[in-house]
Amino acid sequence: MKKGILLVWLVLQGLLAGAQAPAAAPVAADWQLKFFEQPELALPLLVQAALDHSAQLQAMHTQQSMGKEDLRQVRKNILSLVQLSGTYGYGNVASTTTSDANLPTAYLNSASNRYAAAVNVNLPLDKLLSRGNQLNKQRLQNQQLDQLTQAQADALRQKIVELYQTVLLDHKILAIREEFMVSAHMTYQLGEKQFRNGDITLVEMAQLNDRYAEARATKATAASHYATSFMLLENQLGESISTLMTR
Repeated sequence: MKKGILLVWLVLQGLLAGAQAPAAAPVAADWQLKFFEQPELALPLLVQAALDHSAQLQAMHTQQSMGKEDLRQVRKNILSLVQLSGTYGYGNVASTTTSDANLPTAYLNSASNRYAAAVNVNLPLDKLLSRGNQLNKQRLQNQQLDQLTQAQADALRQKIVELYQTVLLDHKILAIREEFMVSAHMTYQLGEKQFRNGDITLVEMAQLNDRYAEARATKATAASHYATSFMLLENQLGESISTLMTR
């Protein structure tokens, strides 16, 4: 029995060594190497794509533009209280005529064309005194909106970093679970041969089957977690990661 166990161990070691041979390693695409192995290049692209795609940030940028327009409007409001007026008349100041000493029956008319222009300002005192406060209030509102926009952008950057780290972690866990499943599968296949030869009992074979089933379940769970985190990250970017990494 000990000889059979030793033989099983030697065969299992040979199978594991063959499974870890470099020739069996899959070749990663260029975008995968950049995404998984070069975070200093990948992360800035992910963050910028998320900032450009964020509908909430776009709405806040629109509000910033509206705030600037409101500030310009407040500055121009005083002009609506200024009126330009002009008049035209013909005659002299007293609108009278004088007699000519040389010609008693004639009269001298000193009338002439007269033009007048005026600027009328109707500015209530309360509006004059409150204009500075209105301008300052609008500036503060615009400053507050700028701060909120910056805070939203910072929160989005942090979220992308967290999602990216989650994807990397789930990817590593999936690779470990795949290795565990391969090992459990080979052990199970070897156990089947031993069971048919009568080298192990039914209980031992059932244990091998349970381990293999557990390995498959944990691998499926890890694959689901990885796929979910990957899709959540892409949803924040608005485009596929493979396309973004090849720019």
